[in-house]
This record gives sequence, structure tokens and C-alpha cells, in this order.
Amino acid sequence: MKQILKKIWTDKGILFLVLMAIYIVPAFFLNGYYKQVILAAGYISMIYFYIHMH
Repeated sequence: MKQILKKIWTDKGILFLVLMAIYIVPAFFLNGYYKQVILAAGYISMIYFYIHMH
């Protein structure tokens, strides 16, 4: 089990998609200001995370 989790964690692609889903899915259920804030926070954290993974 630990090896599977480690593989998923080290596989940047899967982790990146998971992060995207966490931020983008709730945004569909919100409108206006909150949607923009969540999307902005999501993209900033994804970019930050992506840079640090390389």
C-alpha cells in the first residue's frame, strides 16, 4: 500500500490532475467572485507546486 501511494505521489502527472480536480470541481458549483478566487488560488498553487516538483 505504501509503495502504491509513493508511486502516485512521485508520479507528477497523476498528482497534478488530482490537484486540478480539487480546485476546478468546486468552482463549477460557485458563481462570480468566489469562483474567481478559487480558480486563482488553484492555479497559483499548482504552478508553485509544479515548479518545486522539478
